[in-house]
Amino acid sequence: MRLGALLRSGEVGAALSQIGDLLARHPDDEHCLHLMGVAQLQANRPAAAARAFSAAVERLPEDLVFRANLGLALWRSGDPAGARIQLEQVVNALPGLASAVLNLANV
Repeated sequence: MRLGALLRSGEVGAALSQIGDLLARHPDDEHCLHLMGVAQLQANRPAAAARAFSAAVERLPEDLVFRANLGLALWRSGDPAGARIQLEQVVNALPGLASAVLNLANV
């Protein structure tokens, strides 16, 4: 099954395995790191998700989706100050991104 389908279907363990294989071959790929963060969030591992999203943001700091997801993961892992910083940057740059606005309001 394709990775996206695994994530959508909730087969998080299989998705994490596939993403781990991808990262073994491409450890610095920001998109693979982002996918790992998404899967970790789905697995209810927000601290691991924040580490993956943070690594993706380090490699591609202008990607607002990566940064918005980092904010969400930081919030869920108990770091509202860190979450606020990330989400404010996203909302300031892209005020129409509803998920970031909602997450910032929740923080």
